[in-house]
This record gives sequence, C-alpha cells and structure tokens, in this order.
Amino acid sequence: MSNTRIWFLISKISILLLCTTTCKAQNNPISLCSSSSCGHIRNISYPFRLKGDPKNCGYPNSNFELECQNNKTILNLKSAKYYVEAIDYSDFSIRLVDPGIEKGNLSSCPIYSPDYDDWPSTIFDKFISWNTPIVFINCLAPTNSSIYIKSAFCGIRSNTFSNSSESYSYVTVGGYTRLSDLEDSCTVDRVFPASSHRIMRDNSSLMGIYDGLAYGFELSWFRVLCDECEKSNGFCSLEGNQISCKHYCSDDIPLSELGFGCRFQYYGSE
Repeated sequence: MSNTRIWFLISKISILLLCTTTCKAQNNPISLCSSSSCGHIRNISYPFRLKGDPKNCGYPNSNFELECQNNKTILNLKSAKYYVEAIDYSDFSIRLVDPGIEKGNLSSCPIYSPDYDDWPSTIFDKFISWNTPIVFINCLAPTNSSIYIKSAFCGIRSNTFSNSSESYSYVTVGGYTRLSDLEDSCTVDRVFPASSHRIMRDNSSLMGIYDGLAYGFELSWFRVLCDECEKSNGFCSLEGNQISCKHYCSDDIPLSELGFGCRFQYYGSE
C-alpha cells in the first residue's frame, strides 16, 4: 500500500481534521461606491456608509450606517450614539468614544454602559480581547484600597447617594475579577471599556485613565467579510491583519455540504 493511500485512511478515521486547503477571505470587496467623509474621518467606505449615501453602498445592515452631525461622525448601536474616532481598514477595526467623555476633563462621565451581548456579532467581535474594563464605583464610606482611584461622582442621584457629601466615588481598571471584593458600602455604577492598546500605558492615575477613555474603545468588523467562508462551512478568523478561512472535515456534515478539500479526502479514502 502506498504512503498516499495510508495517509488517506488515517484522515478518514479522524473525527475532526483540518483540510489541507486554506483560503483567504475577501479583504477588499469590490464596490462601485466612492468613499465619503465627515470631520476628520476622511475615508468612509465598505462596510460603512454615511446616512444619505446610496443603499447599495456599504454592508446591508443599519449598524454600519454612520451619521454626520456637527462635523462629527456618529455610529448608532442600539439606543447609544458613539463618536467615531478612527476606522482602520488594514486591521478591520473601528474606534469609538462615549460622547460624555471630554479629553482632559476629569469630571466628565461616560453616558453609556455598553453591553456587547446586545450588539450584533458582525461588529462586537474582539470586544473583550481588545479592551480593558473601567469600573466606576460609588461608596457610602471611604475605602483605602490601593486599586481604587478617587474620581468625580458619575452615578444617578438615587436615594442612596442623594447627598454627594456623604458619597465617595472611585474608578478602577480591569475590575471584572474584583467586583466580588467590593466593600459593603460600595456599588458599581457602570462599567465602560477602553482600548487595551492605550489604557495600559498608565492605569495608576486618574489622568491616565481618562486619557484612555478619551482615546476610546475598539471593535472589529472583520466578520462582515466572512460570508463566503461561512456559506461553505468554513471557520473564519482574524489572524494578525489577515482574515483566514479554514475548512474542517467533520463526520456530522453531509457530504453534499463539504468543501472541495474534504470531498477530496473522502473519495480518496474509499
């Protein structure tokens, strides 16, 4: 028996095997639409479009329609409106800033508390790995914890915190794992993301944290370029700055739905 025949038999026995063929997803879809601009965002193109652009421009989803208001580019996610600080077509990212944050203003507060579970998968991908949580905390008594930094009160004036002279406000970085360690008098007001590429430069001072908030948080939209890959039962992923489409051969996928590489292995092992 030839070595090639043996290799095919081993492949058939495998329950899940990566096909020998790997294809790259389309990184730059052909579009007849010209790019748009708003403020300092100069090259708005696929998958995005400005409100008012032809409907055939951009990805066919309202989450990729941007607005231009007072020379600021705005992205609507559910009921929240974020300023667009940058769109990077080389790594498929968009950077957003909460409109409540003012650069250099340590008394400004984020308006929204994003919940990526409510966002479409085409745009919130990489949300957790690309961003660091910033946790705003309010307490009825002062705390000496070294991980909490004093900040302005950013909460709603509820009955508990109706008197600002009796409340103490703090902010901490990366606090998801420490929420259970809150003191009895403290509550979490809101959790807001900041880009890990920026916030980690200085997370020990209030100014450093606010610089990170003003820089914004990042989302990846690479999955809008995965349609062809996913239709062929491929696994689409972002590897560095490249979108990769890998096909796996699984026994529970009907033969008619297998990609070429998997069919080749199937028939070759007979």
